[in-house]
Amino acid sequence: KYAYEDLYQLNPGSGSGTYLGFFALGSDATVTFSPVPEPSTLSLLAGGAAGLMFLSLRNRFRNQKA
Repeated sequence: KYAYEDLYQLNPGSGSGTYLGFFALGSDATVTFSPVPEPSTLSLLAGGAAGLMFLSLRNRFRNQKA
């Protein structure tokens, strides 16, 4: 079983923080860090998923008309 601990970057004076990822402690005492992808990476993945969904729907409607 793992123990998780979040890591935030706090910006002085702004009152807000940025979530950077989390540390995980394994039962064998190994520590791993899992970073959160940058927003540009997430938007690229979302754009690709939206494109694939569009192509799938387009093909479905073309096949129904034939």
